[in-house]
Amino acid sequence: MRSLVVTPFPPARGLREKASGVQYRLRTFVQSIAEICDDTEILHFVDAELLHAFDQNSLFTAEADGWERSVNTTIALKNPGRRWHIPIAPFSLKYDSRFSSVIGNAQISKIETRLLKQPDFVFAHRLSAMIALCQIGRRRDLPPVFFDLDDVEHRRIYRWALNAPSLSRAAYRLSGIPKIMIAERKAIHSADKTFVCSEVDQTYLARLQIRNVTVIPNAVVVPKGKHLVCPQPTVLYLGTYLYPPNVEAAERLITRIWPTVLEQNDSSHLIIAGDRPDLIPSYRLRPLNVEFTGLVSDLDALYDRSRIICCPIMTGSGTRLKLIEAAAYTKPMIATPTGAEGLFFENDREILIRQSDAQIAAACSRLLFDDTKCFVLGGNAYRKAVSLYNVDIIKQKIKSELLETLRNIPQSDASSDRLDHGEAPRT
Repeated sequence: MRSLVVTPFPPARGLREKASGVQYRLRTFVQSIAEICDDTEILHFVDAELLHAFDQNSLFTAEADGWERSVNTTIALKNPGRRWHIPIAPFSLKYDSRFSSVIGNAQISKIETRLLKQPDFVFAHRLSAMIALCQIGRRRDLPPVFFDLDDVEHRRIYRWALNAPSLSRAAYRLSGIPKIMIAERKAIHSADKTFVCSEVDQTYLARLQIRNVTVIPNAVVVPKGKHLVCPQPTVLYLGTYLYPPNVEAAERLITRIWPTVLEQNDSSHLIIAGDRPDLIPSYRLRPLNVEFTGLVSDLDALYDRSRIICCPIMTGSGTRLKLIEAAAYTKPMIATPTGAEGLFFENDREILIRQSDAQIAAACSRLLFDDTKCFVLGGNAYRKAVSLYNVDIIKQKIKSELLETLRNIPQSDASSDRLDHGEAPRT
């Protein structure tokens, strides 16, 4: 069996450094697909300015090493387009670079070229890739299509608008929601199967009368190790700061929560880890007892010197891989309701869910002094990660969903008709 994966994300160069939670989720799907296919090709769309960062001679080896499976990697240029969208065109994706970058004529032609290899199915990673396939489906037959909507885009933008610094900025962000809602609905109806990362997203879409959606949780490799409580009074926040909600959360932690924690224990140490910390406003101010590590290649060492994990995220959607990963390392966690959304960690048993700055600071201060509470929270979270978020369990679910859906698609069912008219597939 042959498959094609289309993603708007560039190669992660082995997923050793600049891999985000999105890319780890993609890896889980790619590994699952490669285990049921003899030939798997991944088509990455890349910004022109990023091409120089890739060593073309070693890229493909690094990619295969990162996927840990035999895959073929193809790179295509994104459409440079515009870096902004026009609010007066709320129903058009043409002027929105988040989508127009992969739905230009050159990009569509590149996908059509890869389809000439006649894959048995296509996996569309994220909404922009699925929109491109919908355009192709108007002109030609397509094989069965699977779609990963790991982040309900319009919901994320709505939350982002609620936290906008001004009314004009909020209006600007809200102006893009209608076209994204229309695109999401059409994409889901056009796919033979759509995946989301939590039951929260599945239920939310069902309220909008959008079905044919299956939950595939985010997953991590659960390490086997000793359950130890770090004796050092350290708090960790980990993320990529190319993602605005992570910037907001880190800045909130540094400026509004951390000073209160230091009042309780002036020897406490805050670690802000992840790519591009320079995008955090406080980065250049050298805040007291705050360490910016940048990219971290040795996660084991990072978690070994971290006592607790704090995730004060206020916006965004999807589920936080950082919390699943922290649970896999038996770390006690503190998160906002938004940060813990969609995860099955029970409040006060496997995680501390707190909302206000004062509540989060108080929870941090308590865990910095209470070894027993840290041990119990971390152990309970670890057991939940093993039972629900272990990558081996999730990969088996992905493979079962793919194979069962393929078996139930009638051979005479024309994919182009479904994609052209936005009809739900027959399963």
